[in-house]
Amino acid sequence: MVKIWVRLVREEKIAKSWIYTSEENWAPERFYGFVHDICSEMDLPTPLVLNKHISHFIEFNNAKFLPGDFVESFPYDFLVLENIV
Repeated sequence: MVKIWVRLVREEKIAKSWIYTSEENWAPERFYGFVHDICSEMDLPTPLVLNKHISHFIEFNNAKFLPGDFVESFPYDFLVLENIV
């Protein structure tokens, strides 16, 4: 089971917060699917998921996506995904 605390930050304040849960087990190759599901649920564009995001999520239990990680317009300062299992 995967639980991820999702935070959208604008001007150093949490604009939106949500806890995403999935019955799937964690695996690095599934990370993009989790990110895609989260962004679909929050009606956001899906960012480019790079190896640095996956390795940071594995090592530090969080990943931070900046506006430059999105191809489409992203109205927040950053998106943070934090593993809370």
